[in-house]
Amino acid sequence: MGRTGQPRPVTSVIAKRRLRLFGHLARVDPSQDHSRMLRAAINRPPADWRRRAGRPRWTWLRTIELDLQPCNLGLSSVDACAGSFKVASACGDGYAHGRATR
Repeated sequence: MGRTGQPRPVTSVIAKRRLRLFGHLARVDPSQDHSRMLRAAINRPPADWRRRAGRPRWTWLRTIELDLQPCNLGLSSVDACAGSFKVASACGDGYAHGRATR
């Protein structure tokens, strides 16, 4: 329930949880494998890299980027200062990005 007694939209709850997970991954020790994977994905794959045929083009990081848009934040800026604030709290409890999650 929100502060007004009205239930929050499910998409807002899912987006906030996604941002909490992203914040956890961004704050973890850089020597951990999942931290290295996240930083490699944020820095984009090499120019000659191609996705295999049949793979979905919509990625988890693209969804995170959409969750961060209403807050005027980008992946690299959040990753750079993730230790100093909580990502999910920075965006507040508002409706995520106005569309259903994929």
